[in-house]
Amino acid sequence: MRTKKIIKRLISFATILFAVCAVTFCTGYEMLNNNYTALDAKAITQTKNPTAVSGFKLKARSSSALRLTWTKNTSADGYIIEQKSGSTWVRIAKITKNTTTEYRVGGLKAGTAYNFRIKAYKMSGKTGLYSGYKTLSARTNPSAVSGLKLKARSSSAIRITWTKNTSADGYIIEQKSGSTWKRIAKITKNTTTEYRIGSLKAGTAYNFRVKAYKMSGNVGLHSGYKTISVRTNPSAVSGLKLKARSSSAIRLTWTKNTSADGYIIEQKSGSTWKRIAKITKNTTTEYRIGNLKAGTAYNFRIKAYKMSGKTGLYSGYTTITASTSGSSSGSSSSTVYKTCIICNGNGKCTLCSGTAKCGVCFGEGGVWSYSTFLTCPNCSGTGVCPYCEDGKCSSCDGKGKTAVTVTNPDTSGSSGSSSGSGSGSSGGSSLPMIQTCLVCGGTGLCNMCNGTNLCQVCHGRGGMSVPTYGMGGDDWVVCQGCHGSRTCEYCNGGRCKTCGGTGRR
Repeated sequence: MRTKKIIKRLISFATILFAVCAVTFCTGYEMLNNNYTALDAKAITQTKNPTAVSGFKLKARSSSALRLTWTKNTSADGYIIEQKSGSTWVRIAKITKNTTTEYRVGGLKAGTAYNFRIKAYKMSGKTGLYSGYKTLSARTNPSAVSGLKLKARSSSAIRITWTKNTSADGYIIEQKSGSTWKRIAKITKNTTTEYRIGSLKAGTAYNFRVKAYKMSGNVGLHSGYKTISVRTNPSAVSGLKLKARSSSAIRLTWTKNTSADGYIIEQKSGSTWKRIAKITKNTTTEYRIGNLKAGTAYNFRIKAYKMSGKTGLYSGYTTITASTSGSSSGSSSSTVYKTCIICNGNGKCTLCSGTAKCGVCFGEGGVWSYSTFLTCPNCSGTGVCPYCEDGKCSSCDGKGKTAVTVTNPDTSGSSGSSSGSGSGSSGGSSLPMIQTCLVCGGTGLCNMCNGTNLCQVCHGRGGMSVPTYGMGGDDWVVCQGCHGSRTCEYCNGGRCKTCGGTGRR
C-alpha cells in the first residue's frame, strides 16, 4: 500500500530533509518493532519555484527601441523575456544573472505598440524552475520629421514644408525668440505637411523647428526636433520717381530700403528686361541712365536684394515709365542741352562750397531747352483777329497758340530761338525772346533771401521770355496791345481784345 503526504508552508528557495521509517501500531500506543527489519531513512531534497518578477516597467524609449526594467529577484538565477508576435510569444532574451535588471529591445518600428512579458527562473540541478509571467505594453516614439525645407517666402511670410510622417499623429512647430523656443502651431493631422508663418519683418533671419507627436492613450509621445533657418525677402522699393531728365538722360530716385543690401535696376528693350545696374549700398537712392534718345519714353524697374549667405533674396519689382525731353523727330523744336550757368557744369552748389547738388540743374551739370505752346499774344488764344473780329488771326493762323522753343540762357545772356506761324503783335518780331532775368540778374537765385532759394520769376533758369514774361507763360506783364489801359486803341474806348480788358497778359 502507497502512502503520500502533502507538506505545505515551505520556505521559497529552501532545501528540506525528510526521513521515512516503518512503525508498528499497537493498541493504545505506537511502538517500533525491533523484531522486524527497520526501513532505512532516505534524504529527499526539494526546491520551490522563484517568485514572480516585480517592478516591471518601461525605462526609456526612442523611435526604434524600448528599454525595460524591473526589480532584482533574489529567489531567481535569472530572467526570461518574451515578445508577442501576432498571437505567439517569442523568447527574445535569457538573462543569466539576477543582478541584471534591465534590457533594451531594438529594431522596432516608430510609433508602434509592443507587448512584452518576463519570468524569473531557478535551476534545480538540471531542472529549471520558473515563476509566473509579468506583462508590459509599450509604444515607441514617432520618427523624426524628414524633408524639412523652405517652400516659399515673401517680405513678410515664410512657408515651410516636410515629408508626411506615417508614425505620427501630427506635428508641433516652434519659433525661436531670443534664446527661447515658443510653440506657434500644433497640427493634428499627419497628412498636413506645410505651414505658413506670417507677420514677419522684411529681410530678417528666423529659426524654426518641428517635431512629430503620437498619442499613446492620454500620453503624448514626441520625436526629436528638426531645425531650419530661413530669411524673409527684402521689401519692395518705394518712392520710385523721376528726379530729373534731359534729351539724352533720365535720373531716377527712390526711398532708402533698410531691409535690403542694395538694388537691381532693369530697362525694357522690346519685350525683354535687361539689367543696367547693380547698386551694392542701400544708402544709394538714385541712378542716372544716359545715352537715351530725345523725346522718347522708357520703361524701368527696380528691385531690392538681400544676401543670405551666398544666396540673393529679392523683392518684387517697382516699375516706372519716364520720357526724355525734346522731340524724337530731331526738328527745330528738339531739346537743346546747355551748360548750367549756376554751377558752370560741375553739378555742385556754388553757395555751400560744393558739398551739395546744384539746385538748378539738380546735379546734372546742365539744363535744357524745351518745346512748348504759348497762348498767342496777338489774339489771346481766340484765333480771331483782334482788330476786325471776323478774320483769322495772322499770328497763330487761327490756332490760338504759338509754338516756341524756350532755351535756358548761356552766360552771355544770348536769347534762345523761337518759331511760330506768324509774327508777333509788336513790329512783326518773333515771339518770345529769351532774355536775362531782370530780377535775379541771370543767377537763377532769389535776391530776397541771400541767394539760398531759386528765383521765383525765372524759376531758377536765369532767363525769361518777352513779352510773356516768364517760362511757359506762367507770369503776367502789361498788355502790349492796350499798354495797360484795358481799352482798344482802334475803336475809341472799346474793351481791348488782346488782354480781354484786363490790361495784362
